[in-house]
Amino acid sequence: MDTIIKNISKELDEYKKNPRADRRLTYDKMTEHQSTLTKAISESTDKKIINKLEHLLVRCILMRSEVARKLSMPDFSFELSELALTLAIKLNDQKSRAEALYDKAIHYNYLSNYNLSKEYLEQALEVFKSIDDVDGIARCYMGLGNTENSKGNMKKSLMHFNKAISLLRS
Repeated sequence: MDTIIKNISKELDEYKKNPRADRRLTYDKMTEHQSTLTKAISESTDKKIINKLEHLLVRCILMRSEVARKLSMPDFSFELSELALTLAIKLNDQKSRAEALYDKAIHYNYLSNYNLSKEYLEQALEVFKSIDDVDGIARCYMGLGNTENSKGNMKKSLMHFNKAISLLRS
């Protein structure tokens, strides 16, 4: 079981480092990994192992959602975001919850629904702040900057971009 966890975790980390990897291949791998993890969860009786598998499953679902969006499958991407958020809440995993909220915000931005995008970015920002995740906070400020820019609010946009930049400089 540890081998499965290590291998899937390694692949998720590698994709994060190389987002230009073949999207279709990545999507197919994440689909396979999601199935493998779901099966392993259902077959395991060890609560610690199940917990590790479920946390990894959330990461896999979020990666699949991101790639689905990039493959122009927005409806399915949204379903995956919802699934990841539900599982993250069940696990009381604040990092995964914040990532799922962020993913939903990106989804709404992709659909040009800037009000909902902003709402989910603000929720993600609060969670990232609560766990002191500087990278997540900065990504939220960048997302808020992009959202305000899309709405034509240049001053607010620059304010958010500057917050992100100052966080990343410190």
